[in-house]
Amino acid sequence: MSKNYVLLTIVSLLLSSTSFAHDGVKHEGKPVEGKVTEIKNGSLLLSTEKGSVTVSLEQNTKYELGMDGDKAKKSDIEVGDFLMVEGTKLSTKEVSASEVMIHKANEGSAKEHSAH
Repeated sequence: MSKNYVLLTIVSLLLSSTSFAHDGVKHEGKPVEGKVTEIKNGSLLLSTEKGSVTVSLEQNTKYELGMDGDKAKKSDIEVGDFLMVEGTKLSTKEVSASEVMIHKANEGSAKEHSAH
């Protein structure tokens, strides 16, 4: 019985560690996903399935690059990249980003990354 308990504990810890890959505790609702069409000072415009969305990039916004979730920075974002943005939707319909996952235009499907 104790072997099973230890094994169950190890498996639980391993599975729970993957759930924090994008600081999931802060995720509320569905992320905004779309292609970058314009980059301005401190914000960008995403083309989504529901139309254009302005995303404001804050000082404390975290950035990840690629399918492996490598650390990134705001300057890594380019027009044409696909982004998944976690954040707060404001009354202006703008999204204040807490986390941005960058998928370069030449990279594999970003939809696969959203499942991780």
